[in-house]
Amino acid sequence: PLSDEDGLMTDPYTITITNNCKKDLGYDVILNVLNDSTTKNSNMKVGVNNLVKEVDSLTPVENPTVADTKNAYRLTKDYIAAGDSKTYDFRAWMDEDTTDDENTQFVSKISIEMLQDAQGYLADNIYLKNKLLTITPNFNNVYPTTLAPDDKSESGLLAAEDADGTSYYFRGIVDNNYVSFGGFTWKVIRINGDGTIRIILSSTEEINGYGDGFNEAKYVSWTYNNEEPCTVANPCVTRFENGAFVNDRAGQDNRMKRMVQDWYIKNIASNNDKIAMGRFCNDTSYSRGSETDPKSSELYFGSDKRLKNPSLICPDPIDVDGNLRNYGGNYLAKVGLITNDEILFAGLKYSVTGATTNYLYGMETWTMTPRSFSGSYAVIWFNDKPYLSYRSTDWWQKYLPVINLKADTVFKIEHPEETPGTESNPYIVE
Repeated sequence: PLSDEDGLMTDPYTITITNNCKKDLGYDVILNVLNDSTTKNSNMKVGVNNLVKEVDSLTPVENPTVADTKNAYRLTKDYIAAGDSKTYDFRAWMDEDTTDDENTQFVSKISIEMLQDAQGYLADNIYLKNKLLTITPNFNNVYPTTLAPDDKSESGLLAAEDADGTSYYFRGIVDNNYVSFGGFTWKVIRINGDGTIRIILSSTEEINGYGDGFNEAKYVSWTYNNEEPCTVANPCVTRFENGAFVNDRAGQDNRMKRMVQDWYIKNIASNNDKIAMGRFCNDTSYSRGSETDPKSSELYFGSDKRLKNPSLICPDPIDVDGNLRNYGGNYLAKVGLITNDEILFAGLKYSVTGATTNYLYGMETWTMTPRSFSGSYAVIWFNDKPYLSYRSTDWWQKYLPVINLKADTVFKIEHPEETPGTESNPYIVE
């Protein structure tokens, strides 16, 4: 067993690939754990160019192409321009906290597998058609003179970690993330770490509503009076069975959740088999303010401290004393809403107007993200056309449902000769 620091000092296994083709290519780097391997994957860590990951946290790959493979995982997804070369250093070591697995061996092969430029998997083609930007976005929310969404250097597909691995999200000036599904037009928010595709309804006049109440902190939540806390390790689950939604362990559904689920049943339940159970975050973790006297000092939730550093990893619903709340938190479900963090990743800013070219501009919707409770008003973040804002839960506002298409979703396009994913030539999922 080694610490991560020592593991990264071991001799690497190095691969250099060169793109000799006349066009840019996208590809997956795959870790194939072979049948001869006897070490538990849960005890192993890998380093890819000094980025450390637990093997068990990597996205599994179905139908591996390397012979004698028992488990395959995607180490990373990347992009290489025509004529360019890229080098990867790989290392593997046993986690320093391992107390078993003596006299075992970890046997693996690395494979580089091209993404196919054809009508195949939707996630692969989204990645293939969008060069991955390796920049650090500007999340400053202090009225910048130049907005990131209007800066083409920050527009495109970027990467960030989520609870399941590396997520690839759209930001800024994007016009090729349209999907036609279930008779509606959607926009791709991101490819999740597990390979599923998160999409948001492009527009609707059908869903308007408000929360259950506004005079208690619990009304910022997706569910409240939960039987057990909804944590990352043990999320509250809402299943869709026999034409209805059923909660495992969760308590009372908020009106917001009920209205989104009613829309799902009415409009896209017939496509339920194509929709994945996805992670949704209703972050009720403590940030600052008073838990006991929010009338004199507002209680702020976790999103308050992430306006300049958003995250796709959802905290547990912990209060000021470190105890788990019985409202809000982490969920697994078929349908939900966009989060405050996802809006920030997309490029909209808090109270900054003018980002008219951002792909979420004009898409008014409640989010799933609580902002604060003042003692008289429970407040949730709201996508308010040109910028990120917030509303008390008693406001009548629009909802844009969010779902996750399964990782093996395939597509077609009507006009192969044109750019796929545009509003006039969307990815069609049947």
